[in-house]
Amino acid sequence: MQNGQGGNAPQVLRPKGYNKLAILMGRNPQVAILRRFGALNMLNLLYLQAELSELERKFETAYLDDAVSNKADVREFCKSMVALRSSKDGPNGDQLEQLLVIQDKLEKYMLIKPSDAALVQVAEVSKLRHADDRRLFDLQTWLEDSDLGGDFLQATEAQTWTKRHESDLAVLEGPPEEEESLLPALSELPLNLIHCCLGSRGSRRRKPDEETGVFQYDDDGLRRLNKLITTTIASLLPVIAIVVLYAVQGTWRRIYVTIGFTSCFGMALAMTSAKVSEIFAATAAFAAVEVVFIGSVSNGAGG
Repeated sequence: MQNGQGGNAPQVLRPKGYNKLAILMGRNPQVAILRRFGALNMLNLLYLQAELSELERKFETAYLDDAVSNKADVREFCKSMVALRSSKDGPNGDQLEQLLVIQDKLEKYMLIKPSDAALVQVAEVSKLRHADDRRLFDLQTWLEDSDLGGDFLQATEAQTWTKRHESDLAVLEGPPEEEESLLPALSELPLNLIHCCLGSRGSRRRKPDEETGVFQYDDDGLRRLNKLITTTIASLLPVIAIVVLYAVQGTWRRIYVTIGFTSCFGMALAMTSAKVSEIFAATAAFAAVEVVFIGSVSNGAGG
């Protein structure tokens, strides 16, 4: 997402405030950043846990009392659920009453009804990706710009996307962690170059979205372009390295060149979604080829 501002557009009715923010997040899920409310969720779980513990104690007292009752039908409650259910609204229905209350609390806390289980919901919320610093900066910039977000947030709402709650912010949608590059800033270089050429304020070739004021780009197309560029660079580096190593004289100079090209090769791979182990293996193989070439050239020169 890149910010853009229009010129003297005619006065038309456009969404503002939270309505405009909702449109921005809906069209750009990478900046759909919201709070997890982790502390409040944990407090709620702790409250339910404490409440269930107390209910468990009361239920235990009730069923132990029924087990030693002088009434034979009451003593059957621990042996027959049919008998226990029949005690509803009766003088000896304390055990069943406590059990029904526990069932209601467990539905909110545990796995009996997953759609309503607070524990499951909190676990799912905790799996949300932490908001990326660059995306959070983009959102903050948009919100504070008088021509974009309109700087409409007030009072405590103005603190939602600040550093105070930075650790509690999560993005609702985005690429999985294993598909992210190790150098995301460099991996977005093609997008930044395209935006500088086509999305600058004075450019007539591309206009920002009329409702949100941001430039929209094809994510799939940018990923393919980025993959093409990084793959091309990574493929050419070994050939270029061999040519340079052949031209450079002196073993130490060749070693320095090897260090430089190996670093560039590793950085090129880090811009892709390759795993650390894959980058390490490829870089080691690349360095090995360079070392073998240096050895062969040095031996040839010595001979």
